[in-house]
Amino acid sequence: AAILGFAALWPVGDAHAARSCEAWSAEVSVVEGRVEVRRSATAAWVSLGAGDRVCTDDLIRVDGSSRATLVLPDGGTLKLDERSVLNLPEPPSGIDSLIELLRGIIHVISRDPRSLTFKTPYANAGLEGTEFDIRVDAEERLTEIVVLEGEVVIPTPNGELAVASDHVAVAHDGQAPAATPLAQPI
Repeated sequence: AAILGFAALWPVGDAHAARSCEAWSAEVSVVEGRVEVRRSATAAWVSLGAGDRVCTDDLIRVDGSSRATLVLPDGGTLKLDERSVLNLPEPPSGIDSLIELLRGIIHVISRDPRSLTFKTPYANAGLEGTEFDIRVDAEERLTEIVVLEGEVVIPTPNGELAVASDHVAVAHDGQAPAATPLAQPI
């Protein structure tokens, strides 16, 4: 079963009103190859291009040999690698932005780390850092987070771990996360 570290934060019923696209969105700044979006309450996938806006509850997928960069409201960026799928679900009350990486790799640079929370099938990430990578591997059933600058807190039902700069953390399905220093180039 997928780890749901923030499960207690999810709103119950209609107590939390959905934000409009005007209230929160991200802008697509770069598209290389084929990148598509499935808008909230639709079944059709449509192409995304530079200058397009993505909104709460949109699902984004990046095909093979493709890439995309999203600019967040705070000026931060999400760089999506090939074969990535990203959801922008409505965040629970008290969280500014929730990013859900379902598969693939994203590189994150955030100007306001307090405003972002990340969810994956195997671990979540509370941002206290400014630059890091998140990778979700469904075959290996793990989430890997490489912290390049700052600190990222990774809560799971099996334990929580604060990961400092120049470290990589791995959270396997059903296990507590563990961190090791990044290998230094020779």
